[in-house]
Amino acid sequence: MGLPSEDKKPDWKRYVDNQGLKCPYCGSVDLACDNLDADGGYAHQDIECNGCGREWQDVYRLVDVNVDGGPANADEPVPDDHPDSQEN
Repeated sequence: MGLPSEDKKPDWKRYVDNQGLKCPYCGSVDLACDNLDADGGYAHQDIECNGCGREWQDVYRLVDVNVDGGPANADEPVPDDHPDSQEN
């Protein structure tokens, strides 16, 4: 896959929907990331694509906690993609 043209706009919605696994500019999965910095329920992480050299920052938000091996809010269903999901 070649380098993206300078005028190509990244598809941020697709990037987020795909859990940040592919570069939104060139589609490469060869991504490098820095340490996660957290503050007040939010965190951010610098990302660089080794395929095209573009850089951006991922932003994370605290949505749940685990207590004694399970989600703390037992009144809400666990999403299918949550690590504590009981898919069989």
